[in-house]
Amino acid sequence: MPHLQWSRAAQADLERLQVFIAKYDEAASWRALRRIMTAVKSLTTNTHQGRRYRGMNDVRELMVPYGARGYIVRYQVREDAILIVRVWHGREDR
Repeated sequence: MPHLQWSRAAQADLERLQVFIAKYDEAASWRALRRIMTAVKSLTTNTHQGRRYRGMNDVRELMVPYGARGYIVRYQVREDAILIVRVWHGREDR
């Protein structure tokens, strides 16, 4: 089973998203992070559940439902690991 790795950009994304949501509702910010983390953890048992990103076989996007638009987790499937590349809210420009 592959293990999870997080890029610095993805770690910064999680922090940015949590801080933004916490301005309005701290409890909701932690619920959103738990939802994202649960979805990411599921990648260790089903690495190809996300859609291919622009036709690239090793880069995928996982949609994480939450609220009106949810989150997008971009990740790269490697031989022994899954690298979480970026995390966005569905309404963000990316």
